[in-house]
Amino acid sequence: MIAIVIIPTFFYLIRGMTILFTILSLIQLSKPIQSYQNNDTLVLRYVDKEVYFSMTDKQIVGSKIFVNPENFELSEFYKIQNLFIHTSGGIVLEDKGQIRRIDNSYDHRLQLSSTIFLHNDTVFRFGGYGFFSNRNFMIFYDKGINEWETYDYTGEVHPKGVQGAKTVKLKDKLISIGGSFINPNRRVESILYGGVQEFSFIDKDWKISESAKTYNSNGKIIELDSGFIYFSYENHNTQVVNVLDNKVLVIQGNPLHRKISGSIFDPQVFRDTIFYSIDENGLEIQFVSLNDFIGEYNIETHPFLKSKPSKIDLTHSVLFDFGTILIVFSLIWGLFTFLSRRLFVSKDVRIYFMFREMELSQFEKNFFKIFISKSKSGVVRVENSEVLKLFTDDLDLGTLTRRKNEYINLLNEKLKFVLKTPKNPIVSEKSSSDRRNIYYEMNLDFFYFF
Repeated sequence: MIAIVIIPTFFYLIRGMTILFTILSLIQLSKPIQSYQNNDTLVLRYVDKEVYFSMTDKQIVGSKIFVNPENFELSEFYKIQNLFIHTSGGIVLEDKGQIRRIDNSYDHRLQLSSTIFLHNDTVFRFGGYGFFSNRNFMIFYDKGINEWETYDYTGEVHPKGVQGAKTVKLKDKLISIGGSFINPNRRVESILYGGVQEFSFIDKDWKISESAKTYNSNGKIIELDSGFIYFSYENHNTQVVNVLDNKVLVIQGNPLHRKISGSIFDPQVFRDTIFYSIDENGLEIQFVSLNDFIGEYNIETHPFLKSKPSKIDLTHSVLFDFGTILIVFSLIWGLFTFLSRRLFVSKDVRIYFMFREMELSQFEKNFFKIFISKSKSGVVRVENSEVLKLFTDDLDLGTLTRRKNEYINLLNEKLKFVLKTPKNPIVSEKSSSDRRNIYYEMNLDFFYFF
């Protein structure tokens, strides 16, 4: 009889101690650095732990402390699934029981404020800033080789390289809204970008439009299944944007605007309910239905994107009259296009673009010398070992390899900036027989030898 009483008592004592320990650990939390959804669970990520809130039961259901044996600065990483992605470079960590580094890349710091998102269980990045320029291409993390690769696309429309854009993932489309880009005339300044860029993963092409209103980095966005909610800090109104229907509801005067836009973590929407918190550490989570939030505060409706300008119909006679001019213009434009998309390489290691000689470092000159000598035999391929011989410093192979990668990346960035292309003019490939062997090729779409 005594045992029957003691066993349940002991069970409830252990359970009570567990709950008390969880509460004490949560009290020590500071401001969350990220929030995201995992099915019906709202995950609040702090520097060293996560807290789980059931959006169905509307209560905290658990927490987890990160095991970080190498003491990575997790505040510099964005978590997506079980991966930590460095916010400025290529470093990738994996969280399986304990955190460890899994990538074969290096911290290049060329993608500050880039967009990180998930598509079909693959992590992608678009845009970003580094080395006084913006990235105008998309890359993905290849789990098979634990490296980042560029994601190719089709069409003649090339995206604008931006940083700090607001992005929404709608099924097989990525919508990139606003952001800023570097002033080409004064590279320490940024210019706000008011356009909307859309990428289709089905057609693999980009479309660029102008939005009816400007959405910049000063606002806060909550992603919806059909679009997003934008909270403006400038005029304190809210815009519910339906991207699929190209429609915007403008809400003004709602007293919840300040609370939700000032949420301690990025608000989330689940089953038409907004979850947010104005608590110091984000644990006192509040919620309101979308219908109640919109309520009577809708003051206007307007299109999300501006209508495309109508084409001007030209009569047959006008086309005939201007035919000769168009032909001449086309020839001039064709020549200009050819010159503006090619780097002309001379035998004495001089590179010209639009009749102007480019300045090259000593490494870049020696690097091109190898290519020029090989171009005579029709092979424009250089083995990795040949490039490493350009360094005379008595350093270990790992240091030489990092230095070599840095110099070639900087050369590619310089050439891409001049040519205004997202593709690398100098391409690195791995041997099909032994992937440890690397060689470099010149993309002949961008070079002309004379």
